[in-house]
Amino acid sequence: MGSNIERATVLAEHYHKTYDLAHLIWGDRNRTFLLLLVVTSLGAFINLPQPVGASVIGNASVASELVVNVIARFLDLDPAVTDTLKSSITGNLLRLAFDAAVFYLLATLNHRTDQLNRHYDYLSRLEDDIRADLSISNDSMTFAREGKHYDAKRGWFSRVVGKLYAALLALIIAAYIILKYQGLDLATAVQTNLPDLLVNLAGSAIILTALLAYVTPSLRPLFKWLRLVR
Repeated sequence: MGSNIERATVLAEHYHKTYDLAHLIWGDRNRTFLLLLVVTSLGAFINLPQPVGASVIGNASVASELVVNVIARFLDLDPAVTDTLKSSITGNLLRLAFDAAVFYLLATLNHRTDQLNRHYDYLSRLEDDIRADLSISNDSMTFAREGKHYDAKRGWFSRVVGKLYAALLALIIAAYIILKYQGLDLATAVQTNLPDLLVNLAGSAIILTALLAYVTPSLRPLFKWLRLVR
């Protein structure tokens, strides 16, 4: 019995350190999510379409000039330097930068979410080990913070909030991508601007892949219903 108590003491200390680490990851994940929303929303603004029939993607001139003006105001740049930047920073370069930023934040969000899920699953299993070592009955709520007690007391909103986050993010990223191509004359773009089109399509595909990885856990019940996964 004594050895079990000593083992439970060590496990309990490890449990609390792991919980503190999970809480830090939770905060990082939330900040990443909010930053991703802001960056994607700005990117959607950058992607406001040209008039119908355009052969380029996005509103290049307006977006570039706006960003350069913001940078110039923030850094108090000389007007001559500002004009040079306006002529060198193209809309395509700007969109590629936003695609890279959106993908990086999505990848980070996926990583943080996976870490968080693993930590909380691990904590739940640790609770079972500690309860067994201390001979705590199944009816007792002692040492039951993240396991059965959490599952039993969790409200309905907390059960769907993750799915709502995923849906919100999917809507904003969909707007980001749709605005990029709205008004584009595909035939003209293929003939006159094919490299630009291919690069933008590749960026969109990479972003959608990362988004799918993030929303898949929320869509798993639907996938099971469609018999796409076990």
